[in-house]
Amino acid sequence: MKPLAFFVSLALAFSLGAHAVEKQSADTQVASDSAEGMAARIELLLNDTESDEADDKVVLEGWKQRLAKADALIASFRKLYPSHSMRWSVLMQEASAQEIRKELDLPVPKDARPTLEIYAEVLAAADAPANVKAQASTARLVAEVDLVADKKLPLSEWEKQFSEHMRAFPDHQDNMTLVEIRLQLTQDFAAERLPAVLEELAKSTNSDIATMAKDWIASAKAMTELKSKPLELKFKAVDGSEVDLEKLRGKVVLIDFWATWCGPCMAEVPNLVKTYERLKEKGFEIIGISLDQEVAELKRVTKAKKMTWPQYFDGKGWQNDIAQKYGIDGIPAMWLVNKQGIVADTDARKDLTEKVEKLLAE
Repeated sequence: MKPLAFFVSLALAFSLGAHAVEKQSADTQVASDSAEGMAARIELLLNDTESDEADDKVVLEGWKQRLAKADALIASFRKLYPSHSMRWSVLMQEASAQEIRKELDLPVPKDARPTLEIYAEVLAAADAPANVKAQASTARLVAEVDLVADKKLPLSEWEKQFSEHMRAFPDHQDNMTLVEIRLQLTQDFAAERLPAVLEELAKSTNSDIATMAKDWIASAKAMTELKSKPLELKFKAVDGSEVDLEKLRGKVVLIDFWATWCGPCMAEVPNLVKTYERLKEKGFEIIGISLDQEVAELKRVTKAKKMTWPQYFDGKGWQNDIAQKYGIDGIPAMWLVNKQGIVADTDARKDLTEKVEKLLAE
């Protein structure tokens, strides 16, 4: 699981715009009680992530205090400046505060307006600035992802809003993330349309979007080939041993994409070690693909945890050559290779021991 502060940062990334506010203490008066000053103070409160490295309880308590201060400032702004042009930015800050509460499982004030209602109001407002409308459009699309997943909103309706957003705000800073979300939604809920969507995006005049689509196409092709012919994997491991998957034909091999800094990965280690020790003599092997950047830490952890199998390491983290080749965008990712050298399972994490035993019996 990602740390608590990560989820808060994610909510902020989509719900808040990047105003030209000089970084300072969230409690500092900015231009006294002017509309601009109050809006700046609210934003500083909701963007203050200086405690990201602290204990989750400390982070949670810090957010409770900042949210309470933000609520009070937002209420004061409404009374003092009900018609000021900054009211739309402050309204977006209000929505952001609600999103943060949802991420932290904190109670939402009884009089709080639904965030989707706020985003709709901003988008419909004739006098709302374009950059604030772009923020509202982006936040709405992100907020509606769960509705699509729960089948409360048709994917086609989400895609319609996405297209309208891209036409209205072609240069918005979060557009690349929205494209990634669109691809993931298509892959999860309309997989048959994914090739056409990728081809469409690959022709985009935005070079970053086009490159992303082409990378997805290449990864999809590589994944298709995985289950149609033997996997080729050959490298020199951290321990100096030569690894060649072709020489392991006749054995069942787990390819484990992981990292020492990944909590869920480390949580899987005891089960991996147990399964390895139990089934190694029957023909089971493991090959680790480490997304670490510090080889010393990798060596320390593998030794301490008795992970005696070979590890691929190139120090590139998420840019790990093998992970990039196969489009690995989340870890732990575990593949099982059968005795013929073909990938038989790309989601081996669940019921690993049973799956290995089944392949060994074939």
